[in-house]
Amino acid sequence: MVKTEPLSLAFDSSVFADTFAIWAEKFGEEETKDMVLRNPGLLSVQPVYAKKTDDSTMAFSYIIAATRPIGAFGPALIVLLVLTPVIEAVTGIPIRETREAFFANPF
Repeated sequence: MVKTEPLSLAFDSSVFADTFAIWAEKFGEEETKDMVLRNPGLLSVQPVYAKKTDDSTMAFSYIIAATRPIGAFGPALIVLLVLTPVIEAVTGIPIRETREAFFANPF
């Protein structure tokens, strides 16, 4: 977990057991271990907030694990790609046509 999230060494370890117990009750012990391994940042969650979590916490642990290898700018790039039609409509710049023309004849 430290390799994945070095900042986890600075987390307040006094909340780990309580937070883990809350999630283990909701998701099961093994699923909670896997969830925290995918997203060690969850260790920093206070028990008060862990009680308010729902299934999206588990879903986002998968998303975090999938996007971590593409770096800090990867999720921003994905959002930019998804919003391309909106950007084209607002700015009037034909992004998709320009991109398609470039890839059709890059040199």
